[in-house]
Amino acid sequence: LEPCDLAGFNIRRFDLPMLVAEFRRAGLAFDVTSRRLIDVQAIFHREEPRDLSAAARFYLGREHPEAHSALGDIRTSAAVLAAQFERYPHLPRDLDELNRYCDEQMPYRTEFDRWFDVTDQGPVFRRGKHRGRVLAEVAASEPDYLHWMLKADDMDPDVIAAVRKALDDLAGGGAAS
Repeated sequence: LEPCDLAGFNIRRFDLPMLVAEFRRAGLAFDVTSRRLIDVQAIFHREEPRDLSAAARFYLGREHPEAHSALGDIRTSAAVLAAQFERYPHLPRDLDELNRYCDEQMPYRTEFDRWFDVTDQGPVFRRGKHRGRVLAEVAASEPDYLHWMLKADDMDPDVIAAVRKALDDLAGGGAAS
């Protein structure tokens, strides 16, 4: 597949992780950081909003005038769910079954997965000013950014562990602050 760019529907969340895993099992390096990845699902979702206001228009035939107010969002979410039950009679009414139904479509992603892709080169930033760069490279070139991440009050422990490891590896096993 060298030097191919890749495109597909939902390629970033389905096809690409599968390809990376298969190449890894075969003992072959497969670097995605230098490829252009075109996901037509991402384009579709970006161009056709899939937020609560769009759901209110679609399922309820009205705007969501209280958007982003906690109580307004709760009320609209409940109304949308009721409308979904009416529109889709096959939806499970049991909470455990409904949870499984939702998980099949959109599995929970960890905060680590939101920050990093795992590649043969190590974690690669998915977001922020270093998006697309390998964590170890950022540790070498801009450790202050990683120190900022370590000091963030709401940073996930798994993200902190990866950042600490990158800084420790750079320092030859020394402690990172």
